[in-house]
Amino acid sequence: MGTNDAINYLAGNPVLIPVHTGGLSSTGRFRIYTGDNYANLVFEGVAFSASGIALVDVTELFESYRSVAGVYPAKMATVDTMGQEYVDNGTVNNEYLLKFKVFAGGISKALQRKLVALNTNIFDWKLKSNNSNFFLTTRTNGESIVIPENELLPLYYYGRSARFYIMVDGFAEFTIDPSVGTTDTLQAVDIASIRESLITSKNKLVSVFDIITDSSYCCSIVITDSIFQTEYFLKFRNSWGAWEKIAIDGVVGFTPTFDDVTKVTQWDDVIADFVSKNKRKKATNAFSAYVGYKTASERLFIIDLLLSDTVVLIAHGLEYEVNISAELPTLINTSSDPVNVSLKIEFIDTETNFSDLIIDSEYEVLSTTTLENITSGTADIVV
Repeated sequence: MGTNDAINYLAGNPVLIPVHTGGLSSTGRFRIYTGDNYANLVFEGVAFSASGIALVDVTELFESYRSVAGVYPAKMATVDTMGQEYVDNGTVNNEYLLKFKVFAGGISKALQRKLVALNTNIFDWKLKSNNSNFFLTTRTNGESIVIPENELLPLYYYGRSARFYIMVDGFAEFTIDPSVGTTDTLQAVDIASIRESLITSKNKLVSVFDIITDSSYCCSIVITDSIFQTEYFLKFRNSWGAWEKIAIDGVVGFTPTFDDVTKVTQWDDVIADFVSKNKRKKATNAFSAYVGYKTASERLFIIDLLLSDTVVLIAHGLEYEVNISAELPTLINTSSDPVNVSLKIEFIDTETNFSDLIIDSEYEVLSTTTLENITSGTADIVV
């Protein structure tokens, strides 16, 4: 939970709601609402407590919110013996009415333990912080966010209560001011567009952008060169529910997998007897791919790719939803040498038919400078 404004939770971590039960060793009825103006009643139950306050686990109610970045308002209202909800007395939270927000995503148990040891929480330490990396990327929680230029996507964050600046060489090129009603809403910084605008307006290609607030330095976004040209990428929802992108820099191999052969018995009119034939098989289109040699931190980032339940293969500009698996090498070792990571990419579709994906528009008819088609016999030569 966080300490700013309303109580905050992450959908991917326990959502524990305190419910007032009315007194010692008593039970209390309560309702959970979600949506704008808390219009959707999603749960009604009874809680028991020997102390007068019951801590109720309602995590499952918000499970569907964890995978796509965003923030969702909710409230818990207690109910009296006459079946009426206690009236809101005008405060944000009181013992009978609890208004809270559920943010998409979640953090590891290891990070939870670290934050408890530091006497803080994920909202004060990161998501609502004005002096640290508050972006919804899992590349790093540190001060330097390193992204290859061909993996650039908008960097998402939750709306701030304080303005921040995008600095280049010590000068504020862009100022992001908070707007009324936008605090906690999902917003984004499009670094690729900012780079293009600076090329146009100032004729310079910028690779380092410093993010600062009026009170502190937060982080730097460092854009590195793409070593290889590739038409293949993996895009996935990270643990915050925001999109990330990884280039496939190595060789991509097509390795379809087929179901085991199933024999069926069929009557043959020619010989007037039963024969054994193969049943039509099913195939899953799959690829083996290397993502290129990665540093230790880059290999750890791939763990989030493997954890994701939404992964898209981008091939020649087209997108296909896929499943990802891998036999990971040693992720971190004392030598710290870069390691090439191999992935298995499977389409989510199972096929029983084959179709050539090349279409006529992908061909060009070879012609002379006078625009006459070159033919062989009666056929045009295509390239």
